[in-house]
Amino acid sequence: MTITYADIRRFIFHLKDRENKKASTINVYTATIRFFFEYTLGYVWDPKKVPKMKRDRQLPVILTREQVNLLIDSMDNYKHKAITATMYSSGMRVSEVCHLRYKDVRRKQKMIYVSRTKNRWDRYTILSEKNLDILTEYWYRCNRPREWLFPGMTMDKPLSSRTVEQFIRKHAKSLELPKGITPHTMRHCFACHALEDGVSHTFIQQLLGHRSASSTDVYYLYQGDGYRNRNTGKQGADTDLTGAAPYFLMEKGSLIENDISLTVLRPDPAFPHLKYRSYTLRIH
Repeated sequence: MTITYADIRRFIFHLKDRENKKASTINVYTATIRFFFEYTLGYVWDPKKVPKMKRDRQLPVILTREQVNLLIDSMDNYKHKAITATMYSSGMRVSEVCHLRYKDVRRKQKMIYVSRTKNRWDRYTILSEKNLDILTEYWYRCNRPREWLFPGMTMDKPLSSRTVEQFIRKHAKSLELPKGITPHTMRHCFACHALEDGVSHTFIQQLLGHRSASSTDVYYLYQGDGYRNRNTGKQGADTDLTGAAPYFLMEKGSLIENDISLTVLRPDPAFPHLKYRSYTLRIH
């Protein structure tokens, strides 16, 4: 039996038309078939015969600082509050937060060590005083976990990303916040609010763990007068949200500790319209 490019295309159209799969999902199927052709069968793959599908690029939902504070402060479950505050104040992915271990929280240095990342690239990110207080309170309240910081049903397994997504969606809906809020929204808010505060593009890229600078560029689209009140219906209003989010304390020097140096220096000539500062994180 021989599989042809025509067979593969029919399968792709079946996924698209009959099963209503998204372009990103279909591209995963295509990549799997390509791997089988090239590395298992040893055939030459022609990408022109089965091209990748173009994905729709939608801008993520971004909450104001006040909305983020409302989301976190109104959580009665302290474990849920600790997880959400950690995602927002550090910019970590939901899977990275779920796989945090007790030893990864570096309290004295105000840092969080991030392993098991999407890009297989370990890194450090920030730990604000407010987030540390919440994590400490959570730890004392919830059986003082020593292995996984956020265990699941049993202490020997981490909480699943799906569980986090469910409680954040449910809580955001109960507060009547904008639709489309997911755990990843906290990561987007972290990046946008950091840009608002003048943190450099390069430093944000390092904190987020983006390999490519283009992955961080999307947050520039939220800079401007229309962003701050985009969810309140007020366009162009100059609302001062400085200090509205105690979970995000980079501007107050939470990185300045014994073995970290923080440099706040020059404007970036490539972006003269932004109040742009250069942050440098050095770990000795």
